[in-house]
Amino acid sequence: MLAHLSHQCENRWFTWVTQSKLALEKLEDYAFQRSHIRIIRANSDEYAQKILKEALQNGNSSTVVADLKNLSTEERLHIENAGVSGKCNTIILRLFNQ
Repeated sequence: MLAHLSHQCENRWFTWVTQSKLALEKLEDYAFQRSHIRIIRANSDEYAQKILKEALQNGNSSTVVADLKNLSTEERLHIENAGVSGKCNTIILRLFNQ
């Protein structure tokens, strides 16, 4: 699904905010459209949420994916509002502590 979405971003970015190592070359194995992907590395959940909201609000991305460990109902509502403001879709991948 994510690879498909990366092909739908002709004039805007497919942005991935991650706290993990994510190699652009590895995404090619899954047929991602590499020319429209930007990967932003965050060192904490708080920073990832900040970057996620900014990416959604600025309208430069068609889709923003973020992997987060914690997300309150209030934070989720802020993210939804940011997506509406920037006319952008978001997918939150929930990470569970191991």
